Amino acid sequence: MDTLNSATASVDIAMYSFTDRPLAEELVRLSRHGVRVRVYRDWREYEQERQRGSSTTEILIAGGVEVRVKSSQDLMHFKSYVIDGCAL
Repeated sequence: MDTLNSATASVDIAMYSFTDRPLAEELVRLSRHGVRVRVYRDWREYEQERQRGSSTTEILIAGGVEVRVKSSQDLMHFKSYVIDGCAL
């Protein structure tokens, strides 16, 4: 989380599976402090998490995080983030 705390302008995340609530809460905190936070999700995994009740997407959206879910059913298996456009 120390790396995330260094964000001053933006955090962009591509995440296949996202069930980590402490991470979601940290992203919401950053968003509320003026950092633009965007998350891109895999459609299939998002739907499975939603059905199991383990998705963090609703927490993110409620906290002001921009969330997009991939519309295509092709697998998106990324797990990466960019902080302030330079730290990957």
